[in-house]
Amino acid sequence: LQNGTLSRADAATAFVNSSEAHRQIIDGFYADFLQRTGSKQRDNWVNALDGGSSTVEDAGVGILASDEYYSRVVNAGLTS
Repeated sequence: LQNGTLSRADAATAFVNSSEAHRQIIDGFYADFLQRTGSKQRDNWVNALDGGSSTVEDAGVGILASDEYYSRVVNAGLTS
């Protein structure tokens, strides 16, 4: 930024698309939706995000569509 080779927008994009940002997003999904850490599955999602083969939306949908999430919601009586 200081020498003019990287714009603020480029710096922000690099931060948002970093592995650390991806880990934080996926960790949040696992904590919020499944009430646990992601461990191996988290690494798979982070690698997919880093490699561009999945989006954050894909990861969220994948976790919400999982058998584990469905079982947790049904067992908690959160369905109608």
